[in-house]
Amino acid sequence: MITGILLDTQGSARPLRDFFVRRVLRIFPLYYAVLIVAFVMLPLLGITSASLQFDTPHQIWLWTYLSNWTAPFPDLASRTFPHFWSLALEEQFYLVWPFLLLGRTPRQVLWLGLGLALLSLAARVLMYEDDLPHGVVATATYTFSICRIDALALGGAMAAALRIPELSSRLRQHRQKLLLGAAALGVAGLFVTHGYTRVGAIEQTAGYAVLSVVFALFVCAGASADGADQAQPDRRADQAIWARALRHPLLATIGQYSYAMYVLHKPIHDFIGKPVLQKLGVDALGSAWVNVVYVAAGTAVTFGAGWLSYHLFERHFLTLKDRFAPR
Repeated sequence: MITGILLDTQGSARPLRDFFVRRVLRIFPLYYAVLIVAFVMLPLLGITSASLQFDTPHQIWLWTYLSNWTAPFPDLASRTFPHFWSLALEEQFYLVWPFLLLGRTPRQVLWLGLGLALLSLAARVLMYEDDLPHGVVATATYTFSICRIDALALGGAMAAALRIPELSSRLRQHRQKLLLGAAALGVAGLFVTHGYTRVGAIEQTAGYAVLSVVFALFVCAGASADGADQAQPDRRADQAIWARALRHPLLATIGQYSYAMYVLHKPIHDFIGKPVLQKLGVDALGSAWVNVVYVAAGTAVTFGAGWLSYHLFERHFLTLKDRFAPR
């Protein structure tokens, strides 16, 4: 999506300025609102926690979107917002990627994305050859931008491929093969990586690369099906079930609230979920049925929080997009 926007706005009056304004209005308000509540408002109200007290001296890494680089180090890693590492990586991508694409053709972007994917794989291999403690290596390989850029770069490569006419035509023609190839590769990776476990040399080198390729192919197949429908409207009735399912309104609704759900799910777990479990005298890891009930309830609460965040807070900033950076 991001690469498509950047390629499609090449040659417009102010593509970078408009891109950054729209990204800032989508990402910054909720992110910084959460940090203000955690590190400014709660201490003023005398409300704190052990994790917040630990994070306060080095909160700068959260404010500057650099927490993915400090995550491997126990004395610096955030305990309140450990999941913000991925938002930091995302913002670093937004900051650098537009300048790399400036003035480039889709074909050049395709090769750039493939090259960065190989560079990312090489970085993960080198991390495991470095003489660092295993825990540091495993976490660094999981959170460092250079080690995880292949997923983003391959997504960009697919966006570029769909904007190269002859290649786009072939992708649409063979989209079912893309889908089957992605599924076959994903299943094969299950055996090689022992179920795509989070850490481990093979899992974090070959495993992450396989996952990046698999999901890039899945997204490309879905986008190719969409493009084929637009080119041949008479074939929409015969469209594959999987492609129709991707358009389901429920998925669109979850997508609309997904950013807030991601930002808020960990604080909801820590500040609401855990105290409730303790009050009930229940161990969330104690039995399968407790886990199922807790995950279901947590998902419902998180979805509700995402809905409230979007409609009561985020939406007011999103309406500014067309004022300051109209499409």
